[in-house]
Amino acid sequence: MRILVLTSSYPSERTPAASPFLADWSCALASRGHDLTVLAPSDASGSTERSGGAVSVERFRYLPAGRWQSLAYDGGMYDNVRRCPWRLGQLPFFLGAQFLAARRLARRADLLHAHWLFPSGLIAARIARDTGVPLVLTIHSTDLHLLRSLPGGRRLASAIIRTASGLHFVADHHRRLLREWLGTEAAAVPSYVTPMGIADSFGDGEPPPLRGKPRVGFIGRLVPIKGVDRLIHACARVGSELAIAGAGPAHGELSALARRLGVATSFRGPVVGRAKVAFIDSCDILVAPSREYASGRGEGLPVAVLEGLARGRVVVASDSGGTSEVIRHGHNGYLFDGYSGDGLAATLENVMQTWPVAHAVAGEARRTGARFTASTLVPLHEAAHRAALRARVTGVPA
Repeated sequence: MRILVLTSSYPSERTPAASPFLADWSCALASRGHDLTVLAPSDASGSTERSGGAVSVERFRYLPAGRWQSLAYDGGMYDNVRRCPWRLGQLPFFLGAQFLAARRLARRADLLHAHWLFPSGLIAARIARDTGVPLVLTIHSTDLHLLRSLPGGRRLASAIIRTASGLHFVADHHRRLLREWLGTEAAAVPSYVTPMGIADSFGDGEPPPLRGKPRVGFIGRLVPIKGVDRLIHACARVGSELAIAGAGPAHGELSALARRLGVATSFRGPVVGRAKVAFIDSCDILVAPSREYASGRGEGLPVAVLEGLARGRVVVASDSGGTSEVIRHGHNGYLFDGYSGDGLAATLENVMQTWPVAHAVAGEARRTGARFTASTLVPLHEAAHRAALRARVTGVPA
């Protein structure tokens, strides 16, 4: 198949930690013999170079000067706009540039696959209507929350979904949310649920054993929804050092908080590839302290959770989004209430006080994580793509 992937974020040399799970997923699909072209925005450098290899990546510039482009990357679109509302003025230019590039590339595509309902899902739906090329749409988490919170968001979401030949959810939690919101219209579109998957390298080799005195780590974007601030508070309560891998706009305030609370915290910056595996192996407890907001906004399924499981680490995570669909508390990891910072501290304290028990939990985590490598999961995506193509030929819904 010739597949055109539309996204608002994709790793580059300058932004290697921007949605790396998309690169893992794309490479796994390409390894099955498919021709993948990924269309993504350029970053603040403004570079529009094309890169080849197993996956062809094409970047589009949406403002004349690259340094003006600040809608995508960094903390992600949602948090970038919340932090600086004026960035919303870049959106029409972003949509126009992505549409023009996608229309050109779609001429040689058998299938479109868009990540996030908005903005890429909107553009892909328009291209699918104009060209008849079938569309499979991945719904993550932020995109669903965004449209649910916008005036007219329900109508826009319905219009996008009506055009899709298939829907992919990273967690069943979000499929239920969409169906509760849109009703039978959403249920009528064929759908499937599976995490995005992790790089196969996380299953390579035997990870180091857990230490007698556990080290705590976090990996991810440094933005409020990730809850790193409450992890720092929890580490202050249990007297643990903390290693943080990642970047984002909250770095300065998190560093100041750690100093104020006296938590020995090392900020390692973004890690990718083998460096990411090494970082996770250097931790004993990997924490995903994601927030669940009263508005309904939460995480999808943090890829770091799956990576920590695959490396046999003790994963402590909030029950936000789809995490509880993978982790069984006390069996292959530990869960706490996503609404509660105190819940994280209490859970972390309990894990450390019963550390010998956690070793058995880590063993089960390793067995669980092995099921979520990208190459293991990619046949599910491939089957959805083939069903979408058959539906176009026969006129019968996939």
